[in-house]
Amino acid sequence: MSAALGRSQSFHTFNTPQITASKCGNNQLECRVCEDGFSLGGDKVPRLLFCGHTLCHACLLRLPTHDNNIHCPFDRQPTPISASGVWGLKKNFALLELLERLSLSRSNTALLPEVLIKQRELGISCDEDEDHLAVLYCTVCASHLCLECSERTHATRTLHKHKRIPLSEKPREKPRCVDHSFHPVEFVCLEEECQAAPLMCFICKDYKHTKHKMVAVVVDGERAVQHDDGRLIMAFRDLSARMAHVTSQEQQLAQLLALAPDPAIPITFTKFTVWDVGGQLKLRPLWRHYYFNTQAVIFVVDATDVERLPEAQTELTKLMTERELKDASLLIFANKENSEHALGMPALTDSLGLHKLCLGRSWHIQPCDAQSGTGLHQGLDWLARQLVPSEVLNSAG
Repeated sequence: MSAALGRSQSFHTFNTPQITASKCGNNQLECRVCEDGFSLGGDKVPRLLFCGHTLCHACLLRLPTHDNNIHCPFDRQPTPISASGVWGLKKNFALLELLERLSLSRSNTALLPEVLIKQRELGISCDEDEDHLAVLYCTVCASHLCLECSERTHATRTLHKHKRIPLSEKPREKPRCVDHSFHPVEFVCLEEECQAAPLMCFICKDYKHTKHKMVAVVVDGERAVQHDDGRLIMAFRDLSARMAHVTSQEQQLAQLLALAPDPAIPITFTKFTVWDVGGQLKLRPLWRHYYFNTQAVIFVVDATDVERLPEAQTELTKLMTERELKDASLLIFANKENSEHALGMPALTDSLGLHKLCLGRSWHIQPCDAQSGTGLHQGLDWLARQLVPSEVLNSAG
């Protein structure tokens, strides 16, 4: 009877009589090795062995190879692999189709009241009715929708199949080509003369970078060697700037160590663990990963750049409203304060709205000059006095 059945599909299903709204977001099909749910792409995509069993991509990578074969962890049957390794194994398309259908059915379930409140707190207007706040995102139409507009605009048989997810789960948009803003970045040029702007779309590839050596930015949504090469190239300029900054800091540290302290003056040291998270626009979404257990925030503004102060005030407001930072002290360094075009401390304080924003919070604004180091020690001394009870202090700047 087993011979008539052929290859069997091996995966777990949770046989629950009812799926509540709180559980409808969980995967119902999981890998039997790691017990993590399968996904439509990435490390958890299901792949088939020759014996018929299905494992996730990540578990297959951990299996040892013997004579270009990997052995199934359930029946020890060998599966030959090619030079491409695990990436060459076929995906379980039957299981992927089932996962897609489950995902589509979950996207159309009713959202709980607390989930609706969380989505509305994002403050994004509905694309169909600006008077309403969006709570859903249609991945096919790429539109933000409230519940009413979602039901009204997707009531047809065709549009009803569109996948709609909570707004907080909206996928990050792909970067756009500099020369053709309507097309996403797909390739990275490896030629030396193109390192100033190596990212390009398929149009630039065929016309502007003809015969240039290049790599694809993403291959099938999974990790690949070409993807890693592209990321290294894109990060080259940012890494060079950071290395120059580190070298400058080392020189300043060497100058400070050359100054021997007076033995008659008692010296106390405070150890800070500081994360320099950067202020570039593309790095700001990563700030939230450093909030946990943060005791202080160091925020640097350019006192001469009046045009960007509203942007700085907006980002600072977002930081101060984070729940994990409600008890954190705030130190603001007003850089370039020695310039004749710099705003004074009272004007800068009013522009940032610090009296209202930091009500009930320990905060201080310190004029400084990053090149000469003027004012930096005074600001850190203030911060040390605020956090003196801790033996090892954590701060994010």
